[in-house]
Amino acid sequence: MAVIVRQPALIEGAEVWLETYFPSRVISAEERARADKLDSYLSVAIPRLEGRIAADTAGTKSIVRKWYLLGLSLREIIAGSNLVMSADVDSGDLWKAIWWYLPRSLRPVGRGGELPTYDVGHKRKDHLSLCYEISTHPWDAVSWLERWDDWHQISFRPTISRDSRVLAELGASISTAERYPMRSEFRAIVKALGDRFPTRRLVNTEVLSDEEVAEATRTAVYRIIGKDREA
Repeated sequence: MAVIVRQPALIEGAEVWLETYFPSRVISAEERARADKLDSYLSVAIPRLEGRIAADTAGTKSIVRKWYLLGLSLREIIAGSNLVMSADVDSGDLWKAIWWYLPRSLRPVGRGGELPTYDVGHKRKDHLSLCYEISTHPWDAVSWLERWDDWHQISFRPTISRDSRVLAELGASISTAERYPMRSEFRAIVKALGDRFPTRRLVNTEVLSDEEVAEATRTAVYRIIGKDREA
């Protein structure tokens, strides 16, 4: 339950990156040894993703596809090693460890040329966790998304992202609407669904029938961007 993270530090006026074991507590010798092995594993496995993802996305401009493949690849790397602990995934520490080895082409636009930076305020919802989360769904279930920000909006509404019926109907309704929603409209649709299925009130969509879920989702979509015109 520990990983190696690089953090900036000033030494004699110069900024350097120091290896630090996370989480910030007393780390046992066994945990340090595991973290060292994991770091060596990541140093080889993560850079290799650049060529693989570039090949898989050749011919497409879908940024959603790119980040989906990154999440799927990270999931495979984690599953293929006994060095990754679920606690390090849940805490977000693993993403900090991975970021150091992530090729520039696999970093979000605006940070592609930067060295790793960490924002404790975004733990679970940083870029890599969002990629990892979307990859829990089959590609067909999310391929209709045209913007990566749209997945951001969905991911912050667990009721939508966890119930495959809501996600499927959202995609189906948008596909049969007059047009794909603008960014502000998509946010309004997601908000409407969040109001209908509020996470904080512990609304369990699993107790609702397929038709109830579908009707609520269609209503939210068509009310905002309109239903497809009939021929």
